[in-house]
Amino acid sequence: MRFLQGTYMQRAEEAPDVCFAFNPGFTCPDYDWSETVKTLTRSKRSPGSGSSSGARRSGVPVQPCMLVATNTSMEAQMEAEWLQEYGWHSEDSALPNPYTSLKLLQSGTLANDLYRKNAWLVVYEHRPTQPRLVRGGRSGKRSAKAAAKRAAKALYSAMVAPVARLLRKR
Repeated sequence: MRFLQGTYMQRAEEAPDVCFAFNPGFTCPDYDWSETVKTLTRSKRSPGSGSSSGARRSGVPVQPCMLVATNTSMEAQMEAEWLQEYGWHSEDSALPNPYTSLKLLQSGTLANDLYRKNAWLVVYEHRPTQPRLVRGGRSGKRSAKAAAKRAAKALYSAMVAPVARLLRKR
């Protein structure tokens, strides 16, 4: 893992395997995420283009999966609809983040609205609109995108399982 400073548009050639968006505000009119999300949906470089990442060794162009954390479930639903317009889909609805802050915050726009930062998590993957080639009853080889998605789901499961066990003991 390494830290890169700058916007994604400036670093688009770096092709991440997983993107994390903490309270991004996709549906907020003050921010314009459309170009960044479109850039994320483009196919990434193949191994012959000088990439040193092991995730792209298979030779299959990949898109990253995206983990989005939002403050409320309603915000998560609105952002899911917005992301679907760009081809990002989730197999699960928003689930509670077991490691969110315990501090309650008050909304600046709705006086009686209380929330916790990054209280809901959703994992998205981009699904291309063109049909995939089917080989031998399977839809192609396992790609780095699938591995990254499995890793993101495993990370989420590892965070939820211990808290769920604690809650059941009460």
